[in-house]
Amino acid sequence: MTAISNAPVGTPVEQKPISVICKDALLCQCLMLGIAHRGYFDRVVGFTDPAEWVASEICSSSTIVLWISDASSLDKMINDDLDILREKAPNVTVIIISTLTNTYAVINALRKGVKGYVTSDSDLDVLLGAIRLVRAGGVYAPTNSLKELSTTSTFGEEPDNEAREKEATRFTAREMTIIRLLRLGDPNKTIARKMNLTEGTIKLHVGTIMRKIGAQNRTQVVYFTNRVFKDP
Repeated sequence: MTAISNAPVGTPVEQKPISVICKDALLCQCLMLGIAHRGYFDRVVGFTDPAEWVASEICSSSTIVLWISDASSLDKMINDDLDILREKAPNVTVIIISTLTNTYAVINALRKGVKGYVTSDSDLDVLLGAIRLVRAGGVYAPTNSLKELSTTSTFGEEPDNEAREKEATRFTAREMTIIRLLRLGDPNKTIARKMNLTEGTIKLHVGTIMRKIGAQNRTQVVYFTNRVFKDP
């Protein structure tokens, strides 16, 4: 654990510091410095992973800024780590900084209770604004994701199991596997490696999937197949 204090000597520091969780030590230090000194927050504490935060004495921190570098890390965070963090500190709020910019990744994280989603190509001021908004009780998501979401029918009535099974029969087993990986935000190259296929073959399958459901892009594939999956 590392800590940075931005308060002048002799002044009280905030009781609940901001925690930064990032496995890359240098990146973690840079985020801590930027948040503390550019954002004028009293105290920022750094950890390498959620487990270290849980084991620390500082786990009463009300706000966590967590760096996510890939789809599998995001999936683990929202499906496993988030529950562990909340078990230790029920009122903790989590802001994700992620290299994943697709709309599905954003909305999936927000649905799981993440209060802020900042893409890694954002300016530092955007991150600081998101932190302030979340600490004030709001929720932050990238504007482009919200715009794309507004043109996609995704929050309709939840289908029953029979309807899900019927829709799933539209796809082959291989197509279902590809859809699951698309929903994790994996690019074609990564999907090809995981499935031991060529990238060209994956492109053909994605095209077939899109034609079957009338999708115009990968994001619509993700949302139009929400009905097939109980969990995003």
